[in-house]
Amino acid sequence: MTDTTIKLSNSKNTDLEFDVSIQGLNEDTIGSADVRFVIANADDRFNMSVKCVKTEGSKWMAKIPAPMLQNTNQQFRVEVIVDGYYFEPVNGSLVLVSEPTVGMTEHVAPAVSVKAAFSQTDTTIVTETPVFKFSKKLVESMVFKDDAQFAQQIQTANKMLMKSVSVIGKGVSPSGAISKQNKLIVAEAIETGKKIITAMEKLFYKKAK
Repeated sequence: MTDTTIKLSNSKNTDLEFDVSIQGLNEDTIGSADVRFVIANADDRFNMSVKCVKTEGSKWMAKIPAPMLQNTNQQFRVEVIVDGYYFEPVNGSLVLVSEPTVGMTEHVAPAVSVKAAFSQTDTTIVTETPVFKFSKKLVESMVFKDDAQFAQQIQTANKMLMKSVSVIGKGVSPSGAISKQNKLIVAEAIETGKKIITAMEKLFYKKAK
């Protein structure tokens, strides 16, 4: 994950171009990646999420409408959802400026590399009803020996799941209300969480074979 600081116009629309290099996946999968630029917890009220468009090579473009926020210092992150997995390759500080000529096109970071944490054979996510049914007898018979790859896969999936849970928690107010801006974000976080759980289940029960 890369930390950085960028400037953005607070009063004008901004075309923000940046690089995301996704390795370990085929071209069709890369083309279907969901990349978003997010102003996180803007003015301590909501997340402002902009869906990015792939332009050429590893370059992506976020067409950001004028934020018109009160606080000039904000936090941002770049989210990448690809083949059912969630990454945050870039986050950092966002400085909002009033001058219309500043920050109209900036690179967030040079050639950010987003690497799939799961091996190529494990990148297929089962989106149908889980095929594994909990069985106490089966689980008790499973053997978990030292397996560095398995440990890394489970820990990575767990971190991504916690991020989805955090997004859901922040998007729902204590009263249970969800703002217009956060409805889609919360729904997408729930869907991402479901896919991550399915992937973890698949990894877990592979030990039964």
